[in-house]
Amino acid sequence: MKVLKLSLFLFAILSITACGDDDDQMAAVCSQSDWVGTYSGTITCVEDGDTDTEDVTVTITASGADNIIVSYEQPGITTTYDPLPFTNCEFSLTASEQGITLTSTGETDGNNITLTEIYSAGTESSTCTIEATRD
Repeated sequence: MKVLKLSLFLFAILSITACGDDDDQMAAVCSQSDWVGTYSGTITCVEDGDTDTEDVTVTITASGADNIIVSYEQPGITTTYDPLPFTNCEFSLTASEQGITLTSTGETDGNNITLTEIYSAGTESSTCTIEATRD
């Protein structure tokens, strides 16, 4: 009888454990349409200890079947990336030219985006982060 009770107890414990929420370990899945849209928010840049925050409008358009074009406008400046491949809800790129390196990352949850750009040249660098919400 003890073996039967122990077996039922172990089965109950394993059943509860097996039914735990596994969604936290799954990577988010985004398609091109999850990225495409117009977003409004702020860009915060830090360089040499100085912080500057401005309003920004981000426009993301489709390019082909699997890429996106990210363009953003802040007062007096427009920045546009060449078509970017993305993996699910993230993209990442690194480019270097004439001693300057740009590392850019982005992520979306379908309504909000976060873009981070790090420019570095020698011992100097600046970091800009955009937080924006779909209009």
